[in-house]
Parts: sequence; structure tokens; C-alpha cells
Amino acid sequence: MPAQRAIEASPGDTASDAASPERWMELRSLEAIEDRRADLQRLWERSPLRTPNAQIDRYLATTAALAPAQQPWVSLLVDDGEQPVVALLGRTLLRKAGATLGYLRFSAVRVRALDVVYGGALGELTPQRCAACCQRLGAVLRSGAVHSVQFNHLETESPLAAAIESHPATRSLARLRAHEDVHLFCQLLPRSDKGFVDRLSSKHRYNLRRAERLLAEEAGGPTTFKRVETTAAVDDFVKRAAQVAARSWQARIGAAFADTPLWRSGLTCEATHGRLRAYLLEAGGRPVAYQIGAVHDGVYFLEVVGYDPDFARHSPGRLLLVKTLDDLEREGVGVFDFGFGDASYKRIYATGARQEALVSLFGPGLRPRMAWLSSAAGERLRRGAREAAAKRGALGLVKRLWRTSLLRKRSKR
Repeated sequence: MPAQRAIEASPGDTASDAASPERWMELRSLEAIEDRRADLQRLWERSPLRTPNAQIDRYLATTAALAPAQQPWVSLLVDDGEQPVVALLGRTLLRKAGATLGYLRFSAVRVRALDVVYGGALGELTPQRCAACCQRLGAVLRSGAVHSVQFNHLETESPLAAAIESHPATRSLARLRAHEDVHLFCQLLPRSDKGFVDRLSSKHRYNLRRAERLLAEEAGGPTTFKRVETTAAVDDFVKRAAQVAARSWQARIGAAFADTPLWRSGLTCEATHGRLRAYLLEAGGRPVAYQIGAVHDGVYFLEVVGYDPDFARHSPGRLLLVKTLDDLEREGVGVFDFGFGDASYKRIYATGARQEALVSLFGPGLRPRMAWLSSAAGERLRRGAREAAAKRGALGLVKRLWRTSLLRKRSKR
């Protein structure tokens, strides 16, 4: 892998206001970031969106697991007293930029990319500090250190998203807002007299009980609900969940959970700090559905789910989801975050939503411009196809047919 260029901040590299005493510091190694662990944790705690991806323990564990293909990248804005006020957490990598259509990706141009992790803008993001972030990213792109910067699922109504669109340092660059979608969540009621399941309609509860009974009959044994939260239980959970994931349609496109160092490091990190909440549904002694997430600051962040397609008619994934919602509410968790993307099963239980998108910036020069053109063309194609299917009420049908075809291909292997 070719060496990546570096851009360093000098003492004179200040925030957007020329009179501002704030300046940027660049952290480009795990050791340098580790030295600032306490500062980054405090900034995370002050952030409006406190995600697992940007929590410093998880960020360090994930970055170490992704090396050397991806390298750490942290920019820290400090005031005149050398106290951190804002941080941008990301990773640099080589990527083939191009178009996507559904689950297909058509690569076109190889670029040096900087990905800011989900929730990776830390601290109190005032308009002035959002402007400072824009100026810093503009300088990074114009230096040629990277060809593109991507914010993974940035809230479209956030101050930072508004600043990216309006600040001169970023407004003058090629920009792309792609994969705009809702991010659903469910407000739980941990102090309610009734549990989550008890508050569902009688018909809904009946359908769940019936599905669970039929699942047990077909599997040849009763269902078992297991909660995993300790490091000692991670190994067995990973092996059993991977059995289910390997049979899913997501496995055909490389989007399923798998027994990899990356997943193991993430689960072990969350379990070590008491935040892991992974769940397994078994029937007849075999795993039929799994769910992985973590509790941060009273919010459960769902990361990945999967179920055995052989039992799809009995909705094992939904059975596990409802049991998980009930379990977390009884624990005292206040919000269940469903993660990226829309889905019918999420909408059944969601109580609120926010709009998010992949927001990308492209630097000057031929290669970044080609990457922007191919990505923008692909986004227009993807959006047009999605809108056409939605107008005909066929979007759900198209998704089901696509997933069914993937499962058929898997069964023929």
C-alpha cells in the first residue's frame, strides 16, 4: 500500500476566525490518540450524538483491527489554554469511488479517502466551531493529503451539515449528499407499569405467540432467548451467530456478520466496558436469529441482525427483536436506536426518526473530480430507480425479489 501523504497543523493554523486563539492539532497514530484518550472521552460526552463508533475505546479497538488498510486520523481543535474543544475522528484508506445501485457497487476511480466515523464530530458544535471544521477539511483536501472526505450518515438538519453547505471553504468544493434516508428509533418506557410486550395489542401478542409456537414445532424443540454481555461469552456467541449469518442473503453481498477480528474486537471492547448487549434466539437447540448492539449513555444502538432463512415464515428476527425491546426496557434503557436505513419491521415499533445522509467532499484536481462525477451519476441513477419503484408501490417487492434471488444462489453453491 503506498504511503499516504500527511498534512500537519502548525501553531499558526488557527480556526476560521483570523483572530481566534484556537488551533488544530493532528493525531496520526494510535499512540498519539491514546495519549489524548481522556480529552476525547470528555468531548464525546459533550456531543449531541454519542455513538459507539466515536466512543474512544471502540474507535481505538476498531482502528487497530482495520490496520494497515485503514489508518487513524484525528484532528483536535484546542483553545489558547490547550484545552480541546472539538475533535474530528476518522480513518484514511484507499477506495475505489463509483456508483452504487441497490446492493451493487460499480467502482470507477481509486482515491485516497478520509472517512469521518458516524458521530465523529465531537464536542459542542457551535456555528463558529462548525465553520472551523469546514475550514480544516477544506485545507486537508486542497493540500492533496486526501482526495475525498466522507461523513458517514450525517444528520441533514445538524449545524455541521448546514455549515458544509454554506461555508466558503467547503461550498467551493464538489459536494455530494447520497443515500439520504430516515434513521428510526423507539422511545422505551422503563418506568411504565406495563412491560413493552404487555403494551402491544392483543392481536399482535397473539401473532407473536403463534409464530413462536410454530417455530418451535418446526425446529423440533422449544425456543430459548439468550442475552450475551460478558467477554467470556463472546467466543461462543460469535461462532453461533456466524452460523446463522452465513446462511443469510446479506452474506452473498459481504454485508453480514462474520467471525472476523474486526467483529471480535468490537464485541470484546463493548463487553469489557459492560456495554455489550448481544442476543441469540435458538429453537430446537440451534441458533435461528441473532442481534448485536451496545448501550451507551442510556441508548441501545443496534448494529446488526440476522436470521436463518429456513425459518423465515415464522419471523424469528421479529420475535428476537420484540424480546430484546422488552429486555432492554426492563433493564432501564431509554431509547432503542434501530441504526441506518428504513425497513418495515423498524417502522412497526419506531416512535421517532431523524434524516441522515452520506455527505462527501471532493478536493480539486482531475482524480477527485472524476470520483465526484461517477459518484454523483450513480446517486442520480439510484435515486431515480428508487423513486420509480416507490411510485408504483413496488419498492418492497423489488427488495424481496432481490434477496430471494441471493438466497437461491447461495443454496446452489
